Amino acid sequence: MLGVLLQSLLEAYAYDLRNYLGYIGGAVIIFFGLVMMGLVRIEALEKEYKLKVSQTRYMFVTAFLFGAAFAVGWTPCVGAVLGAVLTLAATNPGTAFPLMLVYSLGLGIPFLLTGIFISRAQRVISWLAPHLKTINFVFGIIMVLLGILVFTGYLVVVANVFTDPLLALFMGI
Repeated sequence: MLGVLLQSLLEAYAYDLRNYLGYIGGAVIIFFGLVMMGLVRIEALEKEYKLKVSQTRYMFVTAFLFGAAFAVGWTPCVGAVLGAVLTLAATNPGTAFPLMLVYSLGLGIPFLLTGIFISRAQRVISWLAPHLKTINFVFGIIMVLLGILVFTGYLVVVANVFTDPLLALFMGI
């Protein structure tokens, strides 16, 4: 919703502010990439906060509180990527909805699949756990490269290289 709101608010001003938003957005994405790589640390996001949710006779209230606590606890895990997606949406408001949709699907579908196939997911999670630092580092590098492309204004060129053949494929050209 925040991405669509950014699209609506910035659409009229995006053309005039495109260069400035590109510089600011590129720098923010680079910063978040460095955070993912572990090269920049934000202590407030690395602390563990616990909220004990006691069971009540109202299951839905308990479920809501547990979900809210989980969301607050998970914010540091998704903050860097969500920040980068929102920054991309701000620098190119026309892409806000598709970016946020794909981000939401990418975040939600693994949760749904994990819940459905919990016994198999435990094995995959156990196998991935020792590699999480490497995975974060690799995706941090990708975010830094993406930030450089946004900062220099070359993201559109790179995006066209990938999207033009896909569009041609879908259009039957």
